Amino acid sequence: MNNNQTPQDINTQLHNMTSGHIKKPEQKQLKPTELTPFHIVILLSIFAIIILLIITLAQIFRKNPYGEQIKINNLSQYYKDFPDNTKDSILNTLYNIVSINNPDTKIPKSGAKIREGSTTRSYNKNTGVYVDNFIIDIDSLQQSYVFQVTWSPNQDNLNLENVSYPVLATCPTQEQLTYTPFDCKDNSSSNGIYNDIVFSFLPINISYYENNYSIYVAYDIVAQVKYDKLTIVINDRTGGNHNAALNKLKEQGIKLEDYTIIYNDLSAEQTPSRAPSDATF
Repeated sequence: MNNNQTPQDINTQLHNMTSGHIKKPEQKQLKPTELTPFHIVILLSIFAIIILLIITLAQIFRKNPYGEQIKINNLSQYYKDFPDNTKDSILNTLYNIVSINNPDTKIPKSGAKIREGSTTRSYNKNTGVYVDNFIIDIDSLQQSYVFQVTWSPNQDNLNLENVSYPVLATCPTQEQLTYTPFDCKDNSSSNGIYNDIVFSFLPINISYYENNYSIYVAYDIVAQVKYDKLTIVINDRTGGNHNAALNKLKEQGIKLEDYTIIYNDLSAEQTPSRAPSDATF
């Protein structure tokens, strides 16, 4: 302190200090960080990666409702339109037939693939039912299996109710073998016939009057299996309806040359039918 300062000088300095004449350092106000388009893209990318990761983990740890399964690596490549329950059934059916033929072998969890060039598809526009056929190869086991899948995009399609085996796995024929032949068992080859497309719309029952109720028309078309042979049977109860029944089959998309068709004229056994009471003549 300067010894030459008078009491008045000292009072003046104290007054200046208490009066705010000494400038305080200014504090800078922080502005909120603004999101640039670049930042937004980064955040959206991170969010998308998280969602994709969650979906992937859910698929990995998801359990097949039908039981154990073998993953078919390229199933979605060939059949993106299969409903989830159809895919699950295929994977479980593959596991089951592989287990039958490899009782003492560790069953692989994946590695199966649809053979290129083995896929075929048919579609009945009248019933809305698809039938897909393909061959699955498993390199690790050196085995192949044949699949037939009957399905519809409409899960409530009533035409599927008569399909006994929507997903059917059988052993390959000699011509379908790629690997060394093995003692293949499928426990269902004899049942494959029950999965034929005709079961999706048969039986058909026709009954009506024509020509002002003076003529009664009645016939049935059914599918019968005997000794593992499928036959379409036309039971004509009033006679003269053979061609009409064949045309009805064609309307369903059936190729008549692919089936044995039996025609039964039952008109002689038919009791004459009376016209309805409200008929006018």
